[in-house]
Amino acid sequence: RTWDKQSQVPWLYNAAQSTMISYDDEESLAIKANYIIDNNLGGAMFWELSGDTSDSLLSDTLAELLKKSAQ
Repeated sequence: RTWDKQSQVPWLYNAAQSTMISYDDEESLAIKANYIIDNNLGGAMFWELSGDTSDSLLSDTLAELLKKSAQ
């Protein structure tokens, strides 16, 4: 896991397969949620729900952070 300071997301690289992926985790989602809150945006969207954990850790994390700001 490598952290990209500019895009504020983690990424992985497999040299043997020449494959690079970037993704969201709890840390990057917290940064995005704070951006949404700080800029009074209406919410968030995500592209692919199947990338979440089986216990919905990522979507639950985002929902909880945004819910706290609405209270």
